[in-house]
Amino acid sequence: MHSYLLELEKKILHELEKWSNIEENVLRQKSRAKWIQLGDGNNHYFSAIIKERVHKKQILELTSPTGTVLSGQREIREEILLVYKSLMGSAATTLPIVNNDIMKRGLVLSHQQGLNICNPVTEEEIYSSLMSISDDKAPGVEGFNDVFDKKSCSLVQEEVFQAIGKFFTRGNMHKDINCTSITLVPKIASPTSAK
Repeated sequence: MHSYLLELEKKILHELEKWSNIEENVLRQKSRAKWIQLGDGNNHYFSAIIKERVHKKQILELTSPTGTVLSGQREIREEILLVYKSLMGSAATTLPIVNNDIMKRGLVLSHQQGLNICNPVTEEEIYSSLMSISDDKAPGVEGFNDVFDKKSCSLVQEEVFQAIGKFFTRGNMHKDINCTSITLVPKIASPTSAK
């Protein structure tokens, strides 16, 4: 009887640990999602983490290169835009070239591998690539994460395959697909300048 109870206790503790880990993973994923603020239930700990993360990411004051302290959102936004526009508008004076000696030391494709690279991209490759993306990645510019893309794949699959196929055959991409958002996330506490 004693060994039966020990075995039962072990089994119950194992189940408890399993469900506790599942709950922790769910809460961790929810803590990263913005929609948690719209009323989804969550415990106090993860709510505090979300609140702290939002507070840390705020830039309340910056100093411009001229020494002026900027505290208004509009002034800070204009300063950051100015810095990034200057970075994006600059061009390299020299471009590094491929060093043939180094390239010769590396792995070389066989003739068959070279031919395989030229094969058209198949719908199966596109589909498996989409499905391999992690579900809890950050949302895109439209606000949807990869779970949405995967779940709606059957509805837009043909159009997606055509667009990706055209990219690989013609080498150009629709401008909206390549749209990028720059998100500023302070890497230090209380940054003092946009740089």
